[in-house]
Amino acid sequence: MKFSLTLGVMMVWILVGCSGDSSDTADRLFREGKYSDALVAYNEFLEYNPGHLTSYYNRGRTYEELGQYDNARTDFNEVLRRDPEYRDAYLSLGNLAFREQQYEKAADLYSKAAEVDNGYSKSFQLKGQALAKLGDFEKAMKAFNDAIKVDRDNSGAYIGRGIIFMNTGQTKKACADFDNARRLGDPNGDRALEQYCK
Repeated sequence: MKFSLTLGVMMVWILVGCSGDSSDTADRLFREGKYSDALVAYNEFLEYNPGHLTSYYNRGRTYEELGQYDNARTDFNEVLRRDPEYRDAYLSLGNLAFREQQYEKAADLYSKAAEVDNGYSKSFQLKGQALAKLGDFEKAMKAFNDAIKVDRDNSGAYIGRGIIFMNTGQTKKACADFDNARRLGDPNGDRALEQYCK
């Protein structure tokens, strides 16, 4: 009896130890761009750790990289079902909607991310990009301004705002924003200056 109890405890310890390694392994494989291998590792980890939200989210990102968008969406929605405050799941769902040219839905999802964490500039920037695609330049401008207010080093927000300035005939302001992006090291700032501000 004592032997079987000891053996049982050892098996649980081995499973827990291996499953912990599996998540680290999956994360490393994802970072290395080995998405198929990462997916296998996340599946193995989640089999023993079904409550680990970060791994659900990361598996969703893996599906996204593999072009399996429906599976990615399922994982991101599962994360939000369990934790409605998980900002990155809203952002990733917004990115999927944006990719599918569902810009209004994308803007709504980016807005939810901003509500959850109003100190994250990227949420406002992405919302601005979606609104600009809808042609709602006034709301897009506000979103880009909010992004810059939160983080003055968000070069993407300067680029987005600069494009709106260009589209509304405010070339001088556009070029100033493109220059800000360039100074922040964004190569898109250089390209925009070259194209629009000679």
